[in-house]
Amino acid sequence: MTSSFLVSPSTPTGNNRRIELAGMDLWLMARIDNVFVYPSEIKIDQLKEALSQT
Repeated sequence: MTSSFLVSPSTPTGNNRRIELAGMDLWLMARIDNVFVYPSEIKIDQLKEALSQT
């Protein structure tokens, strides 16, 4: 069974929307060791470009 948590971001990051984070089962089983939280608005086009180069 998977679980997730809804977290209210600090403004202006999420524009009053909650962000869904992976549950503890994914953190433990998939071995996610760390998470980076962007401090400001994510530029989607720039993110896609960066991911395409990896």
